[in-house]
Amino acid sequence: MLIADTGRGMAAESRDGETKKDIAVMAFGVVGYLAHRHGDVVGLVCGDRNGTRSIPAKAGEPHLERLLREVDSSTSLDSGPSRIEDQLEYVARNVKGRFLLFVVSDEHAAGPDTEQLLRRLRAQHEVLWLTIRDADLAGEGNTGQDAFSVADSSMLPAHLAASPAVAAAYAKATGERDAARQAMLRRAGITQGHMTGSSAVMTELFALLERHRRAG
Repeated sequence: MLIADTGRGMAAESRDGETKKDIAVMAFGVVGYLAHRHGDVVGLVCGDRNGTRSIPAKAGEPHLERLLREVDSSTSLDSGPSRIEDQLEYVARNVKGRFLLFVVSDEHAAGPDTEQLLRRLRAQHEVLWLTIRDADLAGEGNTGQDAFSVADSSMLPAHLAASPAVAAAYAKATGERDAARQAMLRRAGITQGHMTGSSAVMTELFALLERHRRAG
């Protein structure tokens, strides 16, 4: 079961400058193709804060292509705010049986409610989590252009992003958020990985699957 964040957060740029949804579609395509070759069925749960929808699990490459088109067409700057908890809650309430859940989201912040929900899902399903890294807007990642948040349209002027003090605060906040998310996923028993661009999809996904296999 592919679990996709199709909120506007995934329409933003990734660390490597690509749109995060393009990286997500590629990752879903690889995992879905591997499942297809293994004889498994593949379904989709996707959405944003405004709603969640699902496409039942079926076999076949045409079905997988339909799922990928749904993720691609549903993710734009006009989408609702990202809220992957809503899609996870939908799975917890509605998906029966045991699935391998492949979750793709951006740099989600950890929280006790999210961790409780993940533990609930992990009791029934196997879970793989892939984080698409956000663009690095300060310090070395600064491109010399003004940037804005797709979540709330707040602006980060280029001259502030180039400031060493701003860059240090930005790096500190990012590091703390990453550490909290990774710790949350470890405590929930979820195999996790991250990537910055499409060039790393194959390498990172196979590493993720190997870590999951070793974890038992």
